[in-house]
Amino acid sequence: MVLPTPSNLLIPMKWLNLPALHELLLMLVFAFSFPQTNFAQSPSPIISTNTDYYLGGGDNIKIDVYDVPQLSAEYQIPAGGAIQMPIIGSISLQGLTLEQAAQVITRAYSRIVKKPLVTISLQAARPLNIWLSGEISRPGSYLLPLANGGGTRPSVQFPTIAQALEKAGGIRASADIRRVIVRRRLKVNQQITITYNLWDNLQTGQTTQDMTLRDGDQILVPALDKINLANDLGLLSG
Repeated sequence: MVLPTPSNLLIPMKWLNLPALHELLLMLVFAFSFPQTNFAQSPSPIISTNTDYYLGGGDNIKIDVYDVPQLSAEYQIPAGGAIQMPIIGSISLQGLTLEQAAQVITRAYSRIVKKPLVTISLQAARPLNIWLSGEISRPGSYLLPLANGGGTRPSVQFPTIAQALEKAGGIRASADIRRVIVRRRLKVNQQITITYNLWDNLQTGQTTQDMTLRDGDQILVPALDKINLANDLGLLSG
């Protein structure tokens, strides 16, 4: 029996959701390599992520200054994150929530308007720029759209890791989806690294546990750690 080489076998992510092909993937992984992880390991903890939406270049917003229509307008935030507003000039909204942005503009206008009431609504969310690397079909940079209902408290639906990997053509049979690494920048000079077990998510089918992405996330799918096939068979029989 001739088996395909794991380095050139590509498995689209949508296939991984089919129970019959879960078994095929298991057979291929066992045949070539085995992660240094026990299958009886406890499930991955649910990763808590901030659901607030942070403004950035490309977002379309509407700013309303109550009872002062000449100061109200719609804007598309440029790449630098700063918009030009009447009288007060340049205001940076980069990395702020809608509430935080409204507070910044309120403070700026409070010097010329008595008790200004500022509200900001999201008209259209920018796509997320995500970088994918490692054991996937087409590594590189991808733009992933967001779905949102708009408003002052938009219910933005962020794309997930599984959706990003499917966009990149799926993973290779040599991918270790128990150790998907996500690097996320929180603030300037502040970055966190998250290790996510996508395998558990695919096995349980609980899409609510699928980790959602944020703009600028970097995803690395590492290769499986190779060990002796005889040891693999021993693990299976044991």
